Amino acid sequence: MKKEYRLYNILFPLWMLIWLPTWLWLFLIPANYLIDYAVFRRTMAHLKIKDYVKKARKHAWKICLIGFLSDLVGAVVLLETDQYLYGKGTEASHTIASNIAYNPFGDIYSFLIVMLVVALSGTCIYFFNSLLLKRDRDLDEKQIHRIALNLALITAPYLFLFPSYLLYH
Repeated sequence: MKKEYRLYNILFPLWMLIWLPTWLWLFLIPANYLIDYAVFRRTMAHLKIKDYVKKARKHAWKICLIGFLSDLVGAVVLLETDQYLYGKGTEASHTIASNIAYNPFGDIYSFLIVMLVVALSGTCIYFFNSLLLKRDRDLDEKQIHRIALNLALITAPYLFLFPSYLLYH
């Protein structure tokens, strides 16, 4: 009879793959850029901003970088929260920590924690894009707000909510 071995210490949440240098970056970076570019350009077109194609080309790579940095802020907060909960040593805290990493829908507490972190990353996306776009003298406050809000709502790291346990079972 063949024994089944599992190496639990090498399993980690799917969203952690974003931060490990792998071949996935060949797909993730261009895909992220294209999504940010499309949201930025479409929002400016909807707002009828003059020369929006030129502005999209000028700012898109900065907006993409802001998105990655904002996602990193969320990932660090999730990792620190996970470590803190594991350190508490209670069964309940271990369950919540495990659910944060592998199944945010496993209980209400882990779901709320992950949603708060997604909101935190979205807030960072909004704030930093607002700062970036304020340098563009052709945009008024209302336009900056709409563009930054669309970027925050559409490009927030919803991947944090993906139940990674589906990949491991």
